[in-house]
Amino acid sequence: ARPKQWLFPGRNRSGHLNVRTLQVVCQRARQNSGLTKPVTMHSLRHCFA
Repeated sequence: ARPKQWLFPGRNRSGHLNVRTLQVVCQRARQNSGLTKPVTMHSLRHCFA
């Protein structure tokens, strides 16, 4: 069954975050962590699949 709530809800809670916003957050987290390999939303999916 499909979840009833978004995994990454937007500000108004009726929609989801913009894809570009998630990409920027992901890249900033990578830079702050010191990782040198690219990190994408798709690579995170494979880490936990």
